[in-house]
Amino acid sequence: MNVIINKTPTAVLFRAYLEQLAKEYHELNEELETAYRTANKQYKDDSLRGVYTDKHLRRNLDLALGTATDKFYKASEQLNAKAKSYISELKKKIIPALSEMEKPSDYAVRVNNALQFVQVEGAEIDDATAFQILHDFEGDVETMRRFRSVIEHQKEEKLSDAYGRTTFPLTFGRLEKCEKLVEAFEELEATVERLFIRKKAETETEYTSTGVKLSVPMDGYSQLIGEEIAVKQAETLEKMVAELLTTTN
Repeated sequence: MNVIINKTPTAVLFRAYLEQLAKEYHELNEELETAYRTANKQYKDDSLRGVYTDKHLRRNLDLALGTATDKFYKASEQLNAKAKSYISELKKKIIPALSEMEKPSDYAVRVNNALQFVQVEGAEIDDATAFQILHDFEGDVETMRRFRSVIEHQKEEKLSDAYGRTTFPLTFGRLEKCEKLVEAFEELEATVERLFIRKKAETETEYTSTGVKLSVPMDGYSQLIGEEIAVKQAETLEKMVAELLTTTN
């Protein structure tokens, strides 16, 4: 999906990008598991014990596992950094774009006049009246946020219901969507904070006759569910962006 930001088409591919990174992560994970199994098998190879001491074999095991682990974590940290960077960079472009609108030279005067009309209505102002006064400023998030604060002060109540939904949907519906978009970004950022660098569990654990513990690292439940949540959040975020910004094919 492409959206128009600063009059320029910008690709917004949260889901596809995260899915590609997840694919690369699982390929790295398979390499790590294979390296561990190969090293473990070699350490247990009886034919080598007649040639090398256990100390030598143990040193080779530690070296092989250490090399594989370092390679995996270095690469997975890079993937995690890419995920965080991609989301952060698009957020820096998309959030300001929510307030991109042509402002006439007398914009400040118009805002001030609208404020006076709102104040004249006082506590009796309703959604329809507020929309008639303020609809020209709908694309200016900060200005609409200030107008909402003024109306809440006049009415001495929050313009939201028990579920957090605006009670002035005509006037502040777009503002609410913009604020929910920011929340959606924050939720996705929290999910990908450690998406590919979670602590691993162990499988195929065994103890050799020499007392050495062998195992293979594996992803825990949190890794699998974390990826699933991230993809769903990314998909939701794309839909929200498409609803608020102009899209192109």
